[in-house]
Amino acid sequence: MEKTPHTSLSGKRNPARFWLKALLWSSPLLVLLALDNLLLPIGTFCFRSWESLAVNKNFLHLPGPFYPGKTLQRVETGDEGHGTEYAVEREVDWHTDARGYRNRRPETDSAEIVIVGDSMAVGSGLTQADTLGEMLERATGMRTYTFAPANMNTAVRALDRQFTRLPRFLVLEVIERYVPLLRSADPAFFGKMPRYRPSPPRSPVADAFFIRLDHLEKLAALRTTRSWFNRMAAAWVRFAFPQSASESFSISRLRMITDDKATNAPVPEEVIERCAQAVASYRPFLEARGIEMIFLPLPNKETIYWDYMEPAIEPTFLPRLIKRVRELGVTAIDVQAAMQAARKAAPDTILYQLDDTHWNAAGVAVTTAEFKKYFDSLPASVKNPGPDRTRRKSAD
Repeated sequence: MEKTPHTSLSGKRNPARFWLKALLWSSPLLVLLALDNLLLPIGTFCFRSWESLAVNKNFLHLPGPFYPGKTLQRVETGDEGHGTEYAVEREVDWHTDARGYRNRRPETDSAEIVIVGDSMAVGSGLTQADTLGEMLERATGMRTYTFAPANMNTAVRALDRQFTRLPRFLVLEVIERYVPLLRSADPAFFGKMPRYRPSPPRSPVADAFFIRLDHLEKLAALRTTRSWFNRMAAAWVRFAFPQSASESFSISRLRMITDDKATNAPVPEEVIERCAQAVASYRPFLEARGIEMIFLPLPNKETIYWDYMEPAIEPTFLPRLIKRVRELGVTAIDVQAAMQAARKAAPDTILYQLDDTHWNAAGVAVTTAEFKKYFDSLPASVKNPGPDRTRRKSAD
């Protein structure tokens, strides 16, 4: 009988020998996993702070979208240029609070402004001091808390059940491409405000265990290793066959992110109406809680730099939406007009990250200035209604 690599002299298969070889071949990857999860700091093999701290699996014990109580400082690049010659390195620092949101301070009861939004509100690619929440707090002098990424359901549930003192303002931030996805408020969900229920005490040991378990599931070391091999292979192809190299990361496409012919195309009036009604549907429920709603639609990168697009179509979606939202009685901040004015005043102004879809510190500063104009126009009695305006008793 012919002997095979996994067959003994007696003709029987030797599973122990097979598994030993498998273990030896996989040992480098196992060592990487062990280093990543037992010895090295979290995020060593992740290319951005977001991937390092984001909760990968929704374990019930972890309270928010990011690992709670973490501080991370690192050099990172944007999500559209990573691993390419167009990547722009930047130093960022992240701080997450006990709820798992990107805030330096855990105090929510002192917040006068709460921001609910997506990755723009989080500040993807920005250092902590340049995020919308921190810039807004410095500009207005009002304590600000960021619930992001989160939807209105998550935010209002937290406000109702965990805040002993409700904020004066709630800012609903939505990036332009996500505005059509907004849904109207559900009266059954936003009905009667429940009484305050304090959050149960958290266990640091349990948090640490679930964070490590979640981080292990990410397989960050293996993904980084695969990404490195892919980049090496792509570099070899570009060197060996220069004519076949992909043009997908040319400077023009990288800055605009997309060359979709439908970008900035006219939006039907029924879409404008549906989006405006969805935004306005939250207003009565927030007013019942003594909270003023501010709608903050943020323009896409290609909306501000529309003249770089082919064809160059001047965008009108957000101006039309803001006009209709204001007609429905909701305060709205026109960031698109402010950014276009900033570009006109200084044509070389860059308001978005070159290697990313998100805004940069200059874009946040323009938005903050528009907020300050609005807050400065309010009477003092509105901005400072008193410490006991919405204080509530806990549930029995």
